[in-house]
Amino acid sequence: MAEGFSERTLKFLVELRIRNDREWYVEHKPDYERYVLRPFQALVAALTPTMLEIDPMIETTPAVGKTISRIYRDSRFTADKSLYRDRAWLTFLRKVKDMPDVPAFYFELTPSGFRYGAGFYGASTKTMEQYRAFIARDEPGFLKIINAISELNVFDLEGEQYKRNKYAGASAEIMSWYNRRNIYLAANVSDVTEAFDFDGLVARLEKGFLALADIYWFWCKASNIC
Repeated sequence: MAEGFSERTLKFLVELRIRNDREWYVEHKPDYERYVLRPFQALVAALTPTMLEIDPMIETTPAVGKTISRIYRDSRFTADKSLYRDRAWLTFLRKVKDMPDVPAFYFELTPSGFRYGAGFYGASTKTMEQYRAFIARDEPGFLKIINAISELNVFDLEGEQYKRNKYAGASAEIMSWYNRRNIYLAANVSDVTEAFDFDGLVARLEKGFLALADIYWFWCKASNIC
């Protein structure tokens, strides 16, 4: 069985947040590789057959910059100048050149919990307009997709909403899906120790990602990538 996340993973992330300096990180880089990077690589490898079943064009290379986040922060354009992140995540998405609006599946681990789901990191106005147009073309079909997700009682619909209802043509059942600037689904788990059971975590993510396959393909079509 692969070595998964543990209390040592959380200890490293918490200490990194507190210290957040290069000298400390270089000294403790072996801990990062053993307790953060390798478990993420193992998780990507374990999930790869399921992800390729959903979409054969999804990137599944278990490496930083491919499916795994960097621990370094790019602080050039932010007020926060800390060097390192206190969290790590994986994303499964298609590699589409010059196309930033690509829906993705994700899993993120923090010292206080984890989350997983699917959606856009930051959809453009054009993509969201196309998404709403796709809904308008087939509201019954879209309702079937989102009702199946709702029945799971696992995922919350997230993403900034317009303060005023700008799209009055949508039915009440889909208004919360329709009236957004950005959109993604998230299962939020506050007990981070549930991530320590590697096989259980893999099974949870497989089940969740498969349940989101239909909405993923809907988003892909709205983004003109399939």
